[in-house]
Amino acid sequence: MTAGKTSADGVGDRLLKAVSHPLRIEILRLLRDRVASPKEIAAEVGADLGDVSYHVKYLLQKGDLEIVDTAMRRGAVEHYYRLKAGPLGERAIRELVGEAVRALNAGTVESRRNTRLEWTAMALDEQGRRELGELQARWTEELERLRDAAAERLTAKSRPGKPVVAAILGFETAPGLSRGWDASGAGA
Repeated sequence: MTAGKTSADGVGDRLLKAVSHPLRIEILRLLRDRVASPKEIAAEVGADLGDVSYHVKYLLQKGDLEIVDTAMRRGAVEHYYRLKAGPLGERAIRELVGEAVRALNAGTVESRRNTRLEWTAMALDEQGRRELGELQARWTEELERLRDAAAERLTAKSRPGKPVVAAILGFETAPGLSRGWDASGAGA
């Protein structure tokens, strides 16, 4: 394995394969908070049952879904699935990447001038990691305040809002970060 790469079974590769098809993204989104059968999923997303069943089976084999119930329906066994519980970070990234891919496919990522997508690579010590966590917590509080204030305005005007995703990530990178940073955090 070379620096910056993950194994074929690595979380990153598995995540990218899981969200590499729009129908898989929809299946993962629907099963995030509930249990459903391929038939129910197909009806909800307006897709062919055979296509949904194929992608559900793929996600099950890759370990992203689990069977939680079965029921006899007209002489056949109907399986019910849910998103498999995994590490919180993996699940959050899966959901975020799925939403990002959906937005890219819909052409809404850069539909407004004030859209921002930025990231910064840096080397942090333990104090820096603590400060990053504190900063992320404050930003989360601000996002919640923003969400609540917008909900009040929208309710007062009886208008629907536009769905928006705001993400906060802070994680240790895999070896071989190639963004022009060295271990000191200074630009290369």
